[in-house]
Amino acid sequence: MTFAKQLTAYTRQLGVSDRRLADAAGVSPGTVSRYKNGRRVPDADHPVVGAVAKGVARLAVERGVSLDEREVLAALRRCLGRETPFEITSANLRALLNIARIKSSALAKGLNFDPSYISRILAGQRHPADPARFAEDVARYIIRHADRHSLAALPGTAPGETEGDAVLLQRIVSFLGSNAEHAAPDPLYGFLSKIDEFDIESYTRGLRFDDVRPPALSLSLPTKKMYEGIAGRKEAELAFCRATALAAADSDVILYSDIPSGEQAKDTEFPEKWMLGMAAMLKKGLRLRIIHNVHRPFEEMMPELERYLPMYMTGQISPYYFREKQEDTFLHLLKVSGAAALTGEAIRGHLAEGRYILSKTRADLRYCRARAEAMLENALPLMQIYRAERKDELSGAIDVLRGRDLRVSYASLPFFTIPERTLTEMLDRQGVTGEKRDEILLFRRKERDAAERFLLKQKLMIEVSRRAARDFEQHPPRLDIAALFPEKEIGYTEWEYAAHLAATEHFAASYGNAALTIAPAPVFHDITYAVSDRAALVSKGSGPAIHFLIRHPKMVAAFRNFIPPVGE
Repeated sequence: MTFAKQLTAYTRQLGVSDRRLADAAGVSPGTVSRYKNGRRVPDADHPVVGAVAKGVARLAVERGVSLDEREVLAALRRCLGRETPFEITSANLRALLNIARIKSSALAKGLNFDPSYISRILAGQRHPADPARFAEDVARYIIRHADRHSLAALPGTAPGETEGDAVLLQRIVSFLGSNAEHAAPDPLYGFLSKIDEFDIESYTRGLRFDDVRPPALSLSLPTKKMYEGIAGRKEAELAFCRATALAAADSDVILYSDIPSGEQAKDTEFPEKWMLGMAAMLKKGLRLRIIHNVHRPFEEMMPELERYLPMYMTGQISPYYFREKQEDTFLHLLKVSGAAALTGEAIRGHLAEGRYILSKTRADLRYCRARAEAMLENALPLMQIYRAERKDELSGAIDVLRGRDLRVSYASLPFFTIPERTLTEMLDRQGVTGEKRDEILLFRRKERDAAERFLLKQKLMIEVSRRAARDFEQHPPRLDIAALFPEKEIGYTEWEYAAHLAATEHFAASYGNAALTIAPAPVFHDITYAVSDRAALVSKGSGPAIHFLIRHPKMVAAFRNFIPPVGE
């Protein structure tokens, strides 16, 4: 963690302004502001670091928060380069599982580890390859699956601290070892942030998507050509995109590769050229079926999926994966469209000797199409993507989540808890009339009935946030009606949001199977995500309105254990 992020974390935890911290530390407000925005970074031994640590400790005493001055000073100095290796103490891991009343076998299953691996760590016979990541993964699992009251027994935990996930996560990681501030960021947070911030109009303008004009007639391209090495693969990939975009054929495009793309990413020009090639195929209206290689560490898999997110947003891509891991010494590439087929092979560690063949012959197209379709038959959907044209299918996706305990983190507030009077006043204020008004009111009643039926048998964990006045200017909250794919966003006034939040608190208190968590501020402004033990659904409200139903076990487990950072 950087010095700026650590300082920001302390002000959020204490609920104080920059000026208040500056007064407590005896420094100027401008100094604190520059440190928090990263414009200035002090030396680890500079007196101002000690002064800031004293100020944080003073404010912690005023607010009854357990923060020792020495602990704060050590954390700040670690951010400035004075750090020690993070190590997991097996005794502390055993103690944590005893406190949380979690079996090691359940932990192993939840983290997708072999039970013997966890047993060896508990016995001190094995150390995690990435201790910081392992500590965070354990902490996230414990927070989601342990009894909160039992976690109050953690050493150093003050009354009420178990109520905040972010605070509790740091407490558990600190208990497991040391140097908790250097735990790696959760890859899922980056993935969700990209969805939350994405705006398809801004993206297409930046990519010059409207300037992509595939000619009506194909240019003269070789019928068959061979490429070699890393540079050859890049040339072959772009040639495949051109051949597909320029041809009259409109068959689905099937793409697969388990050859690492790290070397391609080092070329600063290639990613943009590749993206333009993909954009040309999408603009032509082709559907792309991509088989992803997900049998890799989670922190490597998620950035690869992030790379494809802009294309997912078009709704023209269907992603898949193989259940079983493919042999990873002999690497393969197979891409086929109605106009071209690209095949390739390489040996791991010897990508420079890889060979690729681009062909347009009928025999090769027929053969490669048959192989690609056979691969799809053996693949599973990585995620199902719903845009407005698939609106009628979305209810089936939502039903996949129901029937099991459910946790939902809302961008704003649950639509089914809004008082009907508040809703009608919002619709009146924003001039929503006719069929659209009737559709929204009917949707509210259906959602309310579904929630009440669900709570008769299952548990529902609701996560929402309060909103400061500035949020209504910078990120105005909107009604959570993404399932209707609304053409017009319907925003709250401060009073309407407060009334809806109060109704949500009353609703949760009325049902024994409902639990409500209210964060001090939102982390995401445009996405709501729901997760059960078998699926996760990410819903984006605008730019575009889109839904991702995810069933891959590794990703679903990551959602179950996901704890977002504290919102600003």
